[in-house]
Amino acid sequence: MIQRSDQPDPDLTSWAHTLTTHILSACDPEHLTTQALTIHNTLLPNQPTHILAFGKAALPMTRSVRAHLGTRFQRATILAPTNTPTPPDDTIQLFHVEHPTPTQANINATNQLLHHARSIPNDHAVIVNISGGGSAHLCLPKPPHTLDDIIRTTTELNARGATIHELNAARSQLEQLKSGGLGRILAHLRVHALVLSDVIGNDLRTIASGPLIADDLDIPHTIVGSNTNAIDALTEALGATIIHTERDVVGDARDRAEALARQVRSARVGEAVVMGGETTVDARSASGTGGPVCECVVAASLVLARESGFRWRAIGIATDGVDGPGGACAGVLDDSIMRADGAMDRAAHALDAHDTLGFLNTVGAAIMTGPTGTNVNDVIALVRTG
Repeated sequence: MIQRSDQPDPDLTSWAHTLTTHILSACDPEHLTTQALTIHNTLLPNQPTHILAFGKAALPMTRSVRAHLGTRFQRATILAPTNTPTPPDDTIQLFHVEHPTPTQANINATNQLLHHARSIPNDHAVIVNISGGGSAHLCLPKPPHTLDDIIRTTTELNARGATIHELNAARSQLEQLKSGGLGRILAHLRVHALVLSDVIGNDLRTIASGPLIADDLDIPHTIVGSNTNAIDALTEALGATIIHTERDVVGDARDRAEALARQVRSARVGEAVVMGGETTVDARSASGTGGPVCECVVAASLVLARESGFRWRAIGIATDGVDGPGGACAGVLDDSIMRADGAMDRAAHALDAHDTLGFLNTVGAAIMTGPTGTNVNDVIALVRTG
């Protein structure tokens, strides 16, 4: 849902709704998993099969796998966000866990998943569904480290805008099931992992901290979806001529967005630039709201408002629906909003204070979807409209 505190421009609101809906539909985990299983129709084992799942998309991925398994399905254990509905089915155990900072509930749920894993008969198989958030969900401290150590490390790294590679590398030093730990427990079974990637470049050692990945393991993985799906859906829904696309974007959100905005200066009406990836914000000295996608939208819009003499629109979408503190999916801005009295000054202040969601809310430009149940990173589009 697009929430705006002023009287919204119907065309801008409709445009934002259309793009957001199209992208989230294209990145639906159940759809992507079903698509992958249909293409790779020999992927699933022809024997009794169990499902272990963790991450934001754990439940929809499991629904797809279960449907394809049919009578081969035995039971599933799922670790999922707290807003995930509990399935009315005693063959599926779902445990609610926290993200991005794990709690004792995460450890308790992980122990339940391990109990299932260790009870699987030798002649049965396992499908492991992995998605964004899985590294926090699957949590078991490695002695002498404790949950407090994990919480402190996670909080510090998130505050300084650490990349997912840095964050999950640190987690791997503190926990038992990262870096192949779960895989070693399952190594005597036939195992296949289905992965909805929230990591730029789809590095399997980084996604959920590589619970099935180690030099002594050879467990096959299939990527069912990634940021490419979000970029392709955005490009399709824009209906514009794309003159520049940046993929696998990482680094400081403001810097990358400002550079992208300068690519629009030579655009003609109906032309657009697109960016996909996972940028970061160092917010250690800030107390505002909003994450890297909000920061990208505001930073790019400020450049366009100051430097361009034409009409434009900017949109950013965090596919998991939660872009940093404040719970926004992201935002949508155009030249008329940014050229209103005082808007550019307020935007500049918000960027310096890392309070970009605060700015988006004051101009009625925040996109609020709530958690979407997927996570394939972020997308940004800038379009010349006049």
